[in-house]
Amino acid sequence: MGYYIFQEDSMFHVDNKHVNDLVRAVHRLYLDDNNLSYYMSDDITSVNDVVEIFRLFSWGIDQNETGDIVDINFEGEKSGGDAKFLETIAQFVKDNSYIQMRGEDHEQWRWSFSNGQMTERTPTVTWE
Repeated sequence: MGYYIFQEDSMFHVDNKHVNDLVRAVHRLYLDDNNLSYYMSDDITSVNDVVEIFRLFSWGIDQNETGDIVDINFEGEKSGGDAKFLETIAQFVKDNSYIQMRGEDHEQWRWSFSNGQMTERTPTVTWE
């Protein structure tokens, strides 16, 4: 079972100066949230590479030459601990970043980042 999700668009940025703190925040999430063991078989608290941290949550990232995270790509098939992971890292994500998704039933939403928070938004469709 599960719900298939697909990424449609994104504009995503984390400054390099926040990467180590982001990794530590994800370590704390893993230690504090017993539900994550459902999605992950290995203890991730020894993983310090940000690319690997994102990969463990089924996300790929692109970094520029200074180490800033400049894009994100969903590499999984089904939804899992995505919202909890994104809520955890939201404090490090640049304002006005977003990840636009579509579900297997064509439902659409965006995970939007502002003021250190992640908000899930749904669109309003108007037919003319």
